[in-house]
Amino acid sequence: MAQTVLTSPEVAHKIGVAPRMPTLWAERGYLSPSVQDADGRGSQRLWSLDDVLHAYIVKILIAHICTRDLRALNLFVRAHPKALQPGTVWRIDLTDRRILRVQMVDTVSRASAVRATSAGIFLIIEVDVVCAGLAL
Repeated sequence: MAQTVLTSPEVAHKIGVAPRMPTLWAERGYLSPSVQDADGRGSQRLWSLDDVLHAYIVKILIAHICTRDLRALNLFVRAHPKALQPGTVWRIDLTDRRILRVQMVDTVSRASAVRATSAGIFLIIEVDVVCAGLAL
């Protein structure tokens, strides 16, 4: 099966942001295209469907966490290939726009992950729900 490849404006349209946003987020280090990064003037970034999912998560989180942590989250996603796979649930503990901890939890431990927090503020991101919302 051929991999679906999208340009930056196509990614922007899919997640409902301005056409330049995926490019801007890539330049700032919040996202990294997995198919092809820009290589000089006139070249374009090419994105996979996993990248679209990641871009949508950045869209959700950008108002809630600082830019340094958005960059760190990008590194986390790239280092953990299962982070964007169906069935994955993220738990992100926050305090004052800073990430204290990011966990990937399975559905069995999700209920306990939702109940227990020392930070007081946390986000739960279910990859399946996000995929369904984006029709991926």
